Amino acid sequence: MCYPLSGYTFGSKDPQPEEDTSVSARLLRLQNEYEQQGVRHTVEGVLVVHEHGHPHILMLQIANTFFKLPGDTLKPGEDQIEGLKKRLSLRLAPGTEQDSTDWEVELLSVPRNMKLLAVPLFELYDNAQRYGPQLSALPHLLS
Repeated sequence: MCYPLSGYTFGSKDPQPEEDTSVSARLLRLQNEYEQQGVRHTVEGVLVVHEHGHPHILMLQIANTFFKLPGDTLKPGEDQIEGLKKRLSLRLAPGTEQDSTDWEVELLSVPRNMKLLAVPLFELYDNAQRYGPQLSALPHLLS
């Protein structure tokens, strides 16, 4: 379902620091994890809203330069749908609860060290330089 952006209320909660301080540190950590655990599975939520008659994607902005969808890595053997619900709750639900049986929410609480942006699909299209190849491909994938 695609709801209007005005149907949501936005709040803030405690910061959720990123695991890595730089891109090189992230690549090193991921390489070490792969050597220890093998392939990892990631889930990310594409939250579509509409504003001014156009579809928008809700995404997190970190440090004014890095954009990402809400989600994270699954634990080995974890169910994808339940894992996504837990990660969405951890990232965007009020408080710190990690269990949510139904993820239709009206209040989104954003960690203080991040911004939640509603980016129009037309801005994402063919804009890999700003949003990266994964996010800039969303308009094509959703069409």
